Amino acid sequence: MDFRDHIRTNLVKKNDRILEFGPLNWPIVKKDQYPNARYSDIRSGEDVKKLYTANDYLESTGVRIDIDSIVDIDYVIDENYRKTFKGVEKFDAVILGHVIEHIPD
Repeated sequence: MDFRDHIRTNLVKKNDRILEFGPLNWPIVKKDQYPNARYSDIRSGEDVKKLYTANDYLESTGVRIDIDSIVDIDYVIDENYRKTFKGVEKFDAVILGHVIEHIPD
């Protein structure tokens, strides 16, 4: 069982309110299976799509992302977490996907 299956099988329930940061095009919890899942990022879905549209960095690394598979973002981090989630009902679980590579050593 990989870590994605482990999370879905052992850590979250179908009706939990789940917040997944950085889902890109491969969220750990998909909304069709977890109806209360929400996605957050530092960019909107449109801005993420622009970022992954051909550019020099992507060309040099060979990174390829199907732009149409990038998920819509429900919460764009606006200045800080407190401001972004002010008035939002608490979540049962928070998942960090596609995040660790952005955390400094």
